[in-house]
Amino acid sequence: MEPLLSFLSELERLGVAYDTFYGSAPEFGEGYRRLTINVYASPSEHWEIEFWDDGNVHIERFASSGEVDDADLAALLAELSADRDEPDPLT
Repeated sequence: MEPLLSFLSELERLGVAYDTFYGSAPEFGEGYRRLTINVYASPSEHWEIEFWDDGNVHIERFASSGEVDDADLAALLAELSADRDEPDPLT
């Protein structure tokens, strides 16, 4: 628990924006739980840090190319549906 609390304290001290999510991770088996912290490192980068109940910590970094798509929510949902081989919910 100490690494988590120290990390959160340092984010607060630095004034870095973040949010948290706590929940189960059924994709890894029953009983697995994690706390996920999304850290907004810059306008073009965020980090996803997962603190697992077994003590492991995983870090993923996501960086934007700076390219912005038009706001076409229907096209986005159609793309997600196609990836999952499900019917488009808006048609």
